[in-house]
Amino acid sequence: MRLLLFLGLCMFTFDGISQKEITIDTTIIQPFECLFGAFLGAEFPGGTEELQKYIQKNIKLKKKKSNRKQEQLVGGRVLVRLVIEADGQVSHVELYEGLPNCAICNEKAIQLVQKMPKWQPAFSLGKAESECLLLPIYFNF
Repeated sequence: MRLLLFLGLCMFTFDGISQKEITIDTTIIQPFECLFGAFLGAEFPGGTEELQKYIQKNIKLKKKKSNRKQEQLVGGRVLVRLVIEADGQVSHVELYEGLPNCAICNEKAIQLVQKMPKWQPAFSLGKAESECLLLPIYFNF
């Protein structure tokens, strides 16, 4: 009888420990699932290399020798803010940081981004979502 009581207590205690271990493992795994693979940012079709090719191919500035203001241009970076919507459309395009001495550069950068094709949208926990981006466009003269 004592042997049966002892075995019964051991089994009860063993079951309690194994349930606690499962609970602890579950709470440890869940945060890692949230951190890794839960968010994928928006991406231009074909990736960063294709985005660079698109910009180089479609940015066109005509240099006029008679325009003295354009001869003084140094070049630099224009930052354009945009939103990639959940369906991949580019929207809310605006100048974030422009070149102070090159209004045409600022305008061309905005026009270039407005004419971009659909992107692959951002995903969070398996659901497509909108994402705000800053896109640098460089001008060299």
